[in-house]
Amino acid sequence: MTDNMQELKGKQIWMLWRWETKPDGKRTKVPMSASGGPCGTDEKWSSSWATYDEAATAKEKISNAAGIGFKIPEDFYFIDIDDRELTDPLVQTIFSRHDSYAEYSISGTGIHQYGKCDFTKVPTYTDKNGKLCLDRQFYQKNPNNKMELYIGGITNRFAVYTGNVIEDKPLRECTAAILTTLDKDMRRKPKVKYSEKQDGKRELEQAQARIQKLDEIIQRLYEDNVEGKISDERFVKMSASYEEEQKGLESRVSELKKLIAAEKENSVNVDRFLSLVRKYTDVKELTAEIIREFVEKIYVHQSERIDGQKVQRIRIVWNCIGEFTPPTITDIEKSA
Repeated sequence: MTDNMQELKGKQIWMLWRWETKPDGKRTKVPMSASGGPCGTDEKWSSSWATYDEAATAKEKISNAAGIGFKIPEDFYFIDIDDRELTDPLVQTIFSRHDSYAEYSISGTGIHQYGKCDFTKVPTYTDKNGKLCLDRQFYQKNPNNKMELYIGGITNRFAVYTGNVIEDKPLRECTAAILTTLDKDMRRKPKVKYSEKQDGKRELEQAQARIQKLDEIIQRLYEDNVEGKISDERFVKMSASYEEEQKGLESRVSELKKLIAAEKENSVNVDRFLSLVRKYTDVKELTAEIIREFVEKIYVHQSERIDGQKVQRIRIVWNCIGEFTPPTITDIEKSA
């Protein structure tokens, strides 16, 4: 059976970890080297890191080693979701969106998910010490949904590895998925407005780039199969997985194109309406011609009595922009 974590296991990024009790009584995971000495995730500790096999062998010999972990390297990410069942909507959304290797946490009540990510595409800022950090508008550890997201090259963390597999899938390239997860699940404050034209266009470009990349991957798999580098069984399994991902992306591309086109049309219609408004900035008399230019249709509702007064409600559908409810004086005062 192919080990889908082998790409990471071959890197010299692995370490052990042990439990340590903090002054408040809570336990925390502390990294330690394969020799049992101190360790950390900063580059100054890199000489103490090991391969997975070295760390796994050392764990059996060191009594206080509770488990194995690794420094999250550049081009990889780690998602940790606490206290949620596999059927939880957030968990299912992450699995569907990222479609990469996933496992249970140490406690068995959490989810770990690993994959690849181009950190140069992620919103960041540089702090006063010259360190690259995740943009302040996003959580690394969201207290609202108990989800943590750590990206190699930006966040300096080690991930605990259990091998207790949930989804035994290849470590996929998930940059577009990471950007979506940041936007939808890790924001400190909701976006004021989601723009299909701006945000959708970015997602569209990323999806199209991934589709092209998948074509190249499938072509290389085919060549490796022809040359005997991978078995027919492995080729069928891997190519089917990539083709399924590609199919999902193509469906999303089609959806995004429609959304972007609709917003573009709406924008054009607004411009047309504003052009009409500018044309009649100094109206002396409301004529039938002016009404026809501005109004598509008018609905007149049955009159009714409210608080002893006769009220006649009408609805106006404007040309270009449809129905529009102008703000009241109260609304304007509240926003001032």
